[in-house]
Amino acid sequence: GARNPAKAHNRSTVFLRCGPGESFRIGNTMFRVTNRNAQSTVNIVDSLIADSGSTRSFTNPADSRLAIVSRDAASLWLADSEKELAERALKILSQVLTGAELLVMIASEDVQQESPAVNCQADTQKAVPRIIHWHKQGKRKRLAVSRELIARASTRLETSIQVDSDAFGEPVKQGDWAFCVPINSDADVSWCIYVGGRFGAGRGYAPFLNPGELKADSVVTELVSHLTGAIRSVRMLEQQFEGVRQFFSPHVLDTVGARDNEHEIAPKEADIVVIYCDLRGFSRIVERGASDLRDILRKVSASLGIMTQSIIEHQGVIADFQGDSALGFWGWPLPLTDGPRAACLAALQIQRIFELGSGGNADEDAFRVGIGIAAGRAIAGRIGTSDQAKIGVFGHVVNLASRLEGLTRITGASILMDEQTAQYVRTNIEPIVARVRPIGRLQPAGFDQDVMVSELLPPESHSHLTDTHLATFIDAARTFEKGEWTKCLRLLARLPWHDPPRIFLQDYITEHRQPPRNWNGVIRMTRKQ
Repeated sequence: GARNPAKAHNRSTVFLRCGPGESFRIGNTMFRVTNRNAQSTVNIVDSLIADSGSTRSFTNPADSRLAIVSRDAASLWLADSEKELAERALKILSQVLTGAELLVMIASEDVQQESPAVNCQADTQKAVPRIIHWHKQGKRKRLAVSRELIARASTRLETSIQVDSDAFGEPVKQGDWAFCVPINSDADVSWCIYVGGRFGAGRGYAPFLNPGELKADSVVTELVSHLTGAIRSVRMLEQQFEGVRQFFSPHVLDTVGARDNEHEIAPKEADIVVIYCDLRGFSRIVERGASDLRDILRKVSASLGIMTQSIIEHQGVIADFQGDSALGFWGWPLPLTDGPRAACLAALQIQRIFELGSGGNADEDAFRVGIGIAAGRAIAGRIGTSDQAKIGVFGHVVNLASRLEGLTRITGASILMDEQTAQYVRTNIEPIVARVRPIGRLQPAGFDQDVMVSELLPPESHSHLTDTHLATFIDAARTFEKGEWTKCLRLLARLPWHDPPRIFLQDYITEHRQPPRNWNGVIRMTRKQ
């Protein structure tokens, strides 16, 4: 008659005796008896901590640990299996998260029967966490992983953090902490990285720990998560899709697959948004590392994987690879429903991952990225002969995106876009997501007309440029176009000295000293970049 009867061996009981290795259930919770002197184990439990919080966290890219992750990231591509990929990812994290006691790679699988890895109701279908690989640091023999924290991170697709607190939510002197980072990929089974440990009493973390103090650790883990997810997505595409199918996101594949494939992939004219991504420093790094070309190839593959993963993750189509660059687009075979928004978000994600990977340092052996975005009419579809064909896009908008990417080398901006795209961002994307900085009217080499060029910026919280700086630069750009160069220099002096577009305008004024006769505000490029 008890509300939560005890059961052992599938029979209700009031008194029971269990030895090591045996289990019993009270209500919906399963208990297992273990030997405290046994070797180290990791158990998955419903919840580690009563009080919890969720956060999406970022930290200063200058964190030196990001450079270590970037250095060892190429080793992930050498993994021969998913198991080895998990092992290598945790090995990298073990070098930088020295205060953690437990690192676990978790997989969530939908099952309808009891899993040997974790106890659950046999008649209830739900995502069950399964340990792929784990790494222990420290002396504690019995460690637990919170199913609740895993479920929250996996459901919300963002980092979730738990730290012990008192009944009023205030920090305590010592206790447990943990966070879980989901791995976004197109693989069939979702993964996440679970990290946990203790604080206070001589631990690596001070007493009265609060969740904010774990942000630096979580962002390092997020970088490894992005890299692991990119590798899993690329390998899934390599295994499951052949021919042109490998260039589509799963969403596009599902839509096209439900129709007449030949008709859907036939070339047609449409409103297209193109993104052109190119690696910076490729030639220099190849020259410096000529004795180890395989290592360079692995680094390039990892970088291209980041680009393609971001494009496909935002429902884009991969059109082409050209050595150290990638071309993606939106608007075919599915029509644009939200303008260039997806392209802009993909570009910002690529930029963010490369910044985290470089650790914010001007490392000569680190790749950087330049991105051009343009919108307009183009022809896209299956291009080629019956013997050899590929998915491609053709039109002025493709050339424009390529030239805009080339202009990033001159202006120092990471992401440049045409006026149509910039206007969309101004009116349709919130500043907490993306911002626009007009650079000026530039005429690329080979173009008959000038183009209003703008930089796509991340929100103020993730940028060295504040909203006040942005407003000052906009005023400076206006005075530059009007030919009021002395006033422009005074405004530029208020900006951070290391801001590349500021340096670009200042150097142009210094070189020409005063506006040329018949100045119309256009900067003409004399050669292609």
